[in-house]
Order: sequence, then C-alpha cells, then structure tokens
Amino acid sequence: MFRFLRAPALLLAAVLAARAIAASVGPVSLGPAAQSPADDLPGDTIVAVVENRIITFADLDREVGPRLPALAKQARNEQEFYQLRDALVNDVLNEQINRALVVFDFQKDGKRRIPASYIDQFIADTILKKYDGDRLKFLAELRTNGWSQRDYRKHAEEDLIYDIMRGQQSKSETVVSPAKVEAYYNMNKEKYQQEDAVHFRLITFTRADGEDDAHLLGRIQPVLARLKTGEKFEELARTLSDDEARRAKGGDFGWTKKTALKPEFATPAFTLEKGETSGPIVTPEAAYLLYVEDRKAAGLKPLTEVSGEIQKDLAGQLGREAEGRWIAHLRANAYIRVYLPSAPAAAPTRPTP
Repeated sequence: MFRFLRAPALLLAAVLAARAIAASVGPVSLGPAAQSPADDLPGDTIVAVVENRIITFADLDREVGPRLPALAKQARNEQEFYQLRDALVNDVLNEQINRALVVFDFQKDGKRRIPASYIDQFIADTILKKYDGDRLKFLAELRTNGWSQRDYRKHAEEDLIYDIMRGQQSKSETVVSPAKVEAYYNMNKEKYQQEDAVHFRLITFTRADGEDDAHLLGRIQPVLARLKTGEKFEELARTLSDDEARRAKGGDFGWTKKTALKPEFATPAFTLEKGETSGPIVTPEAAYLLYVEDRKAAGLKPLTEVSGEIQKDLAGQLGREAEGRWIAHLRANAYIRVYLPSAPAAAPTRPTP
C-alpha cells in the first residue's frame, strides 16, 4: 500500500482546498490555506451548493474515504492512484449533486412525503444487512460519522426519495417492441454466438486410500446395471454420489462449455448424445459416470432463446436514457455552484433568485 494513504481522507481534503484556492472559485470555508496533508480540515468545508442544499467535505469524504484503500490496491503507481482518486471524487460529487436536485424537486411543493413506516423499515433493513442486526454497531458508526439519529433518518429518507424517483423515471420508457428486439438481434449477432456446450450430471466414486482401479471399477458395475434396468441417473446420483456439494442436485453441473472441461470429461461429454451415459471415467482421485442431459451446438443462438435478454437490455438502456434526460433537465433549471474545479458542472448554473 502506498505511503500516502496513511491519512487518505485528510490528503483528499487538502487537495480539495488547494484546488479551490488556486482557482479562486469563490468563498469557501477552508481554514488555513497552507495546511499539509497531515492536518485536519473542518468537515463543513463547502464543496458545492445545490439549490437550498450545501454539500460539504464531510459529505464527500463519507463516500470517498472508505474507497481509497481499494483504489490503492488497484493502482500500479502513485500517479495512477491520484488519477483514479480524482475520477472517484468527480463521480461521487456529481452523484451527490444529482441526489440533492432530485430531493429538492420532490420536496419543493411541500405536499409529497415518504411515509414514516417506509423510513422505519429502510433503517431496520439497513441495520439487519449492514450491521447483522446489531443496533449498537449502527449507533457507533453514526457517532464516528458525526451523525445523530435524526441526521441519519433524514439521510435515509433522502435515499428513498432518490431511489424511488429514479426508478419511476427509468420505468417511464421501458416498453420494447418485438421489432426493436429483432433489429437489435440482427445488428449484434456476434454477441449471441455460442460455443459447443453440454448440460451434464456426474456420479462420483471417490477413491479410498490405497484402493486400486479394479476395486474402484467393481463399485461402479452395480450402478451401471441399475441404469440399464431403467433407473434414473439423477436419482442414483442423489443417493450414491460421493460429491456432497452436488448430490442434492442429482449430480447436476449445469451448462458447461467444452473449453472449460478437462479432456477426460470433455471427450465423453461432447461425444455422447442427449440421454446417454458414459462408461467409467477413472482418475487418480476418483471414478465417474457422466450423463448428458442436453447439448447445444456451436453457432448463433436463436432469437427465441435470447429475446428476453435483449428486451431486458434495451429496457435498461431506455430507462437510463430517460433518467439522464430528466437529470439534465433538473440541472439546466437549477442553481448549482461547485467549488471543486476538476468536477464537471454538467450544466450552466442559473442565477440565485
């Protein structure tokens, strides 16, 4: 890990301060201008103003700080780390600007409200999922972040508003016609090419210490005999296979590409026809019986097989585009002032009323 991560949040604060001062971007509560990365900056340092909302360094650092160690592992050198960090700061700041705009738009008429029961349930779910139901851990983290329970409840309400409003916009244009699905399929056939694949099952006979091949094969013969009398491979695998992880699934390995299998399994799996069982496959660790549940030949997947996937992809694309237009409209008609020069202010700000 890079040495400069000893105080990552403070380093980020110093960078924000230095940029704001150097660019003369306006009045910002920065504290002493010559602070070093090891010195603290106040959490109320202003990063942006969005309508009636002030976004502070503490708001930004709450999202950015915990992600910096992961960036340090990802970066190959110090310069790349700073590039990744700057991109992250920009993304987080723009997300917080968008969030503030959506909440302002939701609340501006004074009539729309999120039911208190929704907020209660959201907080209860968060405590359960993030803190394993331990409310004391939850309260301890609030104190670490300098939040009261009232602060957090307001934050939770705004999270709900943001998610609900974005969801509504995304769903506003998600009807995809069959003609659009077919057109997308025809224009992107390379995406729907498939390799040879097989859906198979295995019955595993683990080799005991010192057990030779003859004895191992002797254990398999009665099973082969039962299969010849018509017993189902899946049911025998449920009761006889030594593979505990897949026994309950009848030895099911699902769909697998030929390139993903070892040669001793790939040869029978892609030689047998659907519904056929291999002879014993013997390895140093175990012996196996392989059953071909189904086969898919290499080539273009039929439209009927991928139409659901295409429809979902196109609906998601339409939803993202609708959300983007909505956010752009909110930005174009909002008062936004950013005190971080590297973060794109995605639309011109309108004058203060």
